[in-house]
Amino acid sequence: MSEEETQRQKIATKEANKREKLLESFTTVREFFYKIEDKLRITVEKEESRRVRIADQEREKFKSILEKGELNLNRVRQRSLNAKRKAAVGVMQKVGRGFLSRTAFRNSAAVLIQRVGRGFKSRTILYSILVVDRCERREKQEESVIEERVAESETDHQVNSISEEELLKKRAAERIYLFYLVYKRVKEMRQHRIRQDAAAVRIQANWRTYVQQMKYEMMKAACIMIQATWRLFCKKKKRYLPAVDILSSELQRFYYFKTRRLFIMDGVKEIQKSTIQETTRSITKLVWRENFCSAIKHLAFLRKGKEQHPPGALSLFQKFRAWRVNWQKITMTVQIGISLFLLIYQGCLPRNSRTAKHNNVDIAFTAVQAVLFVLIPFHSWSVIDIALIITALVCQAAKAYGGGVLVTLLLVKVPFLIRECFPSHSGTRTYCRAFRHSAFYLVMLLPFALAGVGATVRGAQKNYLLATSEGNWGNVFLKLYSTLSGQHKALYWLTNPPNRASPDPSFFLYAHTKSSVPFRQATHLLSLKKSRLYNSLW
Repeated sequence: MSEEETQRQKIATKEANKREKLLESFTTVREFFYKIEDKLRITVEKEESRRVRIADQEREKFKSILEKGELNLNRVRQRSLNAKRKAAVGVMQKVGRGFLSRTAFRNSAAVLIQRVGRGFKSRTILYSILVVDRCERREKQEESVIEERVAESETDHQVNSISEEELLKKRAAERIYLFYLVYKRVKEMRQHRIRQDAAAVRIQANWRTYVQQMKYEMMKAACIMIQATWRLFCKKKKRYLPAVDILSSELQRFYYFKTRRLFIMDGVKEIQKSTIQETTRSITKLVWRENFCSAIKHLAFLRKGKEQHPPGALSLFQKFRAWRVNWQKITMTVQIGISLFLLIYQGCLPRNSRTAKHNNVDIAFTAVQAVLFVLIPFHSWSVIDIALIITALVCQAAKAYGGGVLVTLLLVKVPFLIRECFPSHSGTRTYCRAFRHSAFYLVMLLPFALAGVGATVRGAQKNYLLATSEGNWGNVFLKLYSTLSGQHKALYWLTNPPNRASPDPSFFLYAHTKSSVPFRQATHLLSLKKSRLYNSLW
């Protein structure tokens, strides 16, 4: 493929990606608009249902109000009729014989006739409504009659059509007649509308006069009731005034005795308070005289010790310790990364006699691990780290391949790093607790480890390390490290019992290095005891 084809393919892939992105954006926008439309539809439905519900409630309330108004109106009418009947009966009873009685009767009859005439107004309203209804019925009948006549004339015209001139004349006459009927109908409708407006005005005027009359009657009845109640109240007040005077005088006397008693009690309380204050003042004076020295001591000496001094500057050690805590995660990450690098490095490049230079690389990385160990705060698992680092350095100084492998065991600290990053994780807590317990077992099994290291070194090399030029300081340290263990001598006596003729010369080298006589005697006695123990066991 040429460069042009590759570029075209790249451009095509980019355009396809852009199209996919645009399609995704369009789909997201479309879904967004669909959601908005659904929400709008739901809100509109809710609003319509709410509007319908509110309209129904208002309609029901309006119906209930109209029903209550009709009931109240009927009650008011009934009460007014009863009042009128009572007034008429009273007037009839007061009227007597003679001229005066006849004149009074005429006047009352005239008043009654006027009041009854008001009742005829409601009849006129009903009559006007009936007249309007009759007019509408007549209009409907006339419209139906006109339509029938037009249909009959049309059929007659179709049957009796003789010539075009007659047809044109008939059509012109029919049109004139139709225009006349329309004009007549419009005129009648205008007159009917005028009559309707006049009837509506008359009905409104009658209704307004009736409402004003009812208001006047109600106000008149209320005034009469108020006057009657006021007269009754005045009569009762004349009887109640002496009783009210007696009660007020007794209440005043009661409140006077109460205020006098409270005044006396307040005076006694003030006297008691003053006496208590005097006694407490005298007691405090006595206490002050007794405790003067202790108070001066507290003010002069003890108060200075309670003053808070400003915090001093941090020392270099405290700053270094805080820095180690802050950088613990980073140092642990670097340490684990170096261990991982060594593991990959040793696995990819196997060791042989020609690759002696790799030992220097192992020593350098192990030294870096030691520096990082110093920078990490001390924990319970730090015992394992220092043991691994020291053993690796010693083995690398002795040019042993296992030293670099030991440093890779620091990869086991990954759970501790995870715990530092995520302290609340339960799995890392359990794993780290197991390693803390393993540190205790490492310390407990340290003598067996020393014995094993010593046996390994003695099995690998039997030369005198201090006297030859082939050895180095790493081998010297391993030799001394192995001889510190108590199992070294037991293993020596097991491999070289005392009844042998030719013991190992290294034992004599070890024994003759101690020049003091008591030390030689003590070692001889110890060797005798061990030989007896060996013989008894054998």
